[in-house]
Amino acid sequence: MNQLSVCAIVKDEAPYLPEWIEFHLLQGVEHFYIYNHMSTDSTVAALMPYVRHKIVTLTEWQVPLTANTWPQILAYEHCINTFRHATKWCAFIDADEFLHSEFFKLPEILALLKEDVSCVLAHWMLYGSNGHTVKEDGLVIE
Repeated sequence: MNQLSVCAIVKDEAPYLPEWIEFHLLQGVEHFYIYNHMSTDSTVAALMPYVRHKIVTLTEWQVPLTANTWPQILAYEHCINTFRHATKWCAFIDADEFLHSEFFKLPEILALLKEDVSCVLAHWMLYGSNGHTVKEDGLVIE
């Protein structure tokens, strides 16, 4: 059983996914459940090295967005129902969000919690575009 996994739904985010995954691996995330929501870019190709190494479980998610259907919520529900016994903790975040701790790996922090704790909230900090109007070379976290 993994101690910490991430569940995310992505669409056309291929250029950012390797950095996002590698960043979270360094933070102690062991596995990713990624729902590919009808991407038209090279998302699958970007994820395949991680799929081959069993770091990513990739699910093609063909649920359209309608007035009564929320693909992201349905993907999260699918993840919970399908993979809840494969991980102790699962973070539900977007591919433009980075969970981090400055001093400890995330599983070390989670291990400090009492056994009856079932949910942890993280503070959210927005950085915005820093005034950029086009994608520059380099990492997102730079």
